[in-house]
Amino acid sequence: YLELLGTMPENISRPDLTMLLPPTTERSSAAAQQGSPLLLQAAAELAARRAEVTAVRAGHYPQLAATASMSNTQDGPGFAGSEDSQQSQVGLTLRLPLFQGGAQLSRVRAAVAAELAARETLEATKRQVEREVVSAFHNEQAARKRVTAVAKQADAAGLALRGTTLEAETGARSVLDVLDAEQEKLDADVSLRTARRDAIVASLSLLAAMGELRAASLAQAASTPPPAPVTTPAEDEL
Repeated sequence: YLELLGTMPENISRPDLTMLLPPTTERSSAAAQQGSPLLLQAAAELAARRAEVTAVRAGHYPQLAATASMSNTQDGPGFAGSEDSQQSQVGLTLRLPLFQGGAQLSRVRAAVAAELAARETLEATKRQVEREVVSAFHNEQAARKRVTAVAKQADAAGLALRGTTLEAETGARSVLDVLDAEQEKLDADVSLRTARRDAIVASLSLLAAMGELRAASLAQAASTPPPAPVTTPAEDEL
């Protein structure tokens, strides 16, 4: 953070991105079909190729062009025989493609081939986006479940640490047992924070695949109070 922005972060909070995520893969795919940048780019490319075919095919047809011009000449005062003049011209130009030697037909075929290629690219992009969205959705669901599982593991490690500490006070456990329990609790806490980080990354990846990763959406999620974290008394003490 310091390397990229030059300052240390302040007032960091864990955003609640669940409000931005759809509950099913069907809704995720539907959102991606509407907002995925890859699909929008492929659709725009296809529209451009269609317009190019229409423009090239117009070369087979007669072309009628209208022209109009007007000129106004004014001589300055003091010149002998000076007079003002004004001219106007209107014309029509008709062009008939009598013989083109196959060049125009070749251009049409090339434009049609480019349109077909753009159509195939769009279909392939749809399948790619569908696959990426479904994969990102399941990854996000798995990451969220892992947070719950690791939180329970951290809670169990905290209970074990408290029990070991109480037993050590009565002489039933050694200092080494307490240190081992503290290490297990620390490892569980690190795993919990890593799991929460992975869940946030998975949520952002899903939003990106759907084309919904926008600054306004993230600002809305950041302004929403985050859910209460799953902590244990031992974790709070640490």
